[in-house]
Amino acid sequence: MNGKENSFASFDLDVEHKVLRRGGEIVPLPLKAVELLIVLLKNRGEVVSKNELLEAVWEETFVEESVLSNNIYILRKTLAELGAGKDLIQTVPRRGYRFVGNSGEPGGEAEIVVERHVFRQTMIEEILGELESRVPKTVSANGNLKIAEKEPGGNSRESINSIAVLPLVNDSGDTSLDYLSEGIAESLIDNLSLLPRLRVMARTTAFRYKTCGGNDIFSPQQIGAELDVEAIVTGRIRSFNNSLTIKIELVSTADAAQLWGDQYSREFDDVLEIQTEIVREISGKLRLNLTGRETKHFPRLDTASVEAYHFYLKGRYFWNKRTAEWMKKGIECFEQALDCDPNYALAYSGLADSYISFATVGALSPSTAIPKAEAAAQKALEFNDRLAEAHAALGFIKSNYDWDWSAAEKHFKRAAETNPNYSIAYHWHGFCSIARRQFTDSIELMKQAQKLDPLSPIINVACGLPFYFMRRTERAIKIYREALETNASFFPAHVYIGMAYEQNGQYEDAVSEFRRALSYTPDNTFALASLGYIYAVSGDGEKASETIEQLNRESNKRYVSPYGMAEIYVGLKEKEQALTQLEKAAAERSWWLIFAGVNHRFDNLRDEPRFQEILRKMNLVG
Repeated sequence: MNGKENSFASFDLDVEHKVLRRGGEIVPLPLKAVELLIVLLKNRGEVVSKNELLEAVWEETFVEESVLSNNIYILRKTLAELGAGKDLIQTVPRRGYRFVGNSGEPGGEAEIVVERHVFRQTMIEEILGELESRVPKTVSANGNLKIAEKEPGGNSRESINSIAVLPLVNDSGDTSLDYLSEGIAESLIDNLSLLPRLRVMARTTAFRYKTCGGNDIFSPQQIGAELDVEAIVTGRIRSFNNSLTIKIELVSTADAAQLWGDQYSREFDDVLEIQTEIVREISGKLRLNLTGRETKHFPRLDTASVEAYHFYLKGRYFWNKRTAEWMKKGIECFEQALDCDPNYALAYSGLADSYISFATVGALSPSTAIPKAEAAAQKALEFNDRLAEAHAALGFIKSNYDWDWSAAEKHFKRAAETNPNYSIAYHWHGFCSIARRQFTDSIELMKQAQKLDPLSPIINVACGLPFYFMRRTERAIKIYREALETNASFFPAHVYIGMAYEQNGQYEDAVSEFRRALSYTPDNTFALASLGYIYAVSGDGEKASETIEQLNRESNKRYVSPYGMAEIYVGLKEKEQALTQLEKAAAERSWWLIFAGVNHRFDNLRDEPRFQEILRKMNLVG
């Protein structure tokens, strides 16, 4: 591209350094947005398909089209705010995008006036493309587009097939009710996720927009572009004495129009009844044309006890903070919910998830935590055998603790059948597939989890694990770097990219990442053990031995996985000690042990009979 080709309006694009300038000043843009602009500008006046843009900018990395749409939105918004107009980058329906230079003129003449107005023949195809997923239509013989009648209030008769439920805004001025504003939204997500043919954004992603209802940082159009959803649910709650007011809206992300809204003013104890009414109203407005069989288990009525429901919401609120201290409070709340209603399946499921989390973060040994998790999950299914959360928990337990792979597969598949929107089921199923060397399946499962929860830091990082264990290191590093671009303080991303750097022989980079991870979570023994392994393989045996001593001291105070110790010993080429630690890890059912068969760090143990025996115990060899 020459200098002229690099310029438009008052902007200059520095292709070499991937920087956009205006009047000599750098325009702040994400790197991917600049790379998109480079491709579009290079093909000025020509349509570039979405696939071509995805391949050019993200290369082999899997991303949803919503990521592309989000970056296009950022480009348009930035350029428009700086006076370049809104139409420099055109959407060509069903084809892609086109950069049209300085004019900002549309590619052809068109007039669009819905219901009473006429569309010119030259734009019929483009208009159809824009409207085909929104409004029923027919094209008359003379080329006029006829829009189907709308209902009173302007609601389209077409179905809405994707939605995000944002956390409700707590207008009460009482932070102790935050659990309720978030909990009601999470309950709506759980219930709407049961509807077939409806894609519902997971909690982690939807709740990233927590401030939206409070100060309108994000517009419905922006949320729709970023998440690739057709509608959002927003609302507010206010409580005074024993009264509860909930205002709720269903909003189109195409034009921010309200599709439905209502306000419920009841007594505080009527919250379950209100929630059921809201779910039914929203599902009706989505126009999914559900059959009686499909609505048989909808909405999900788990308890008649309002007190139990509030304890459950508090439990999930604390569990979602994902620290040992908060999760202990969550367990207390789940147990209080069960005191109020001993048949409350969701409360048992909350207990199962809490104990699984305790095992994975090292707050309890797996041999202590997992039997409690299994008992709770089984109890949940006794009262509701369609509970996806409980099936997913048992899938995790059967794969990571019992090493019963066929049973794990059964539970993961059952979770996906009962709730196709439950991203955690695909995420955990992906781990199971890695352990069994089913890497292609694992990649697809992780992609599905990411599609349902695209802003989840842990899922975005987990997408790199199949490639790491396949030893496609560069691909794994690229995925981890992209995860860090959106969340630089997420410590697992630093741990995982450190592992990949080590696999690639970049020891200094690996040490830097493990130290950065420990700066965020100083008590993380997994990161500490990985640092010890780097010291060992890079020839610093003294620091590796010091790390082992540090981990031994920690084990006197809390649980420390022998798996990490085994990695350090194998790095020191002390095979007998490494095998002893792996046998201890097998006895304790340590988290990550299922990956021993695909972990490159244990390559020099592959032929050892003791190592093969461990794999046999885990049913990972014949």
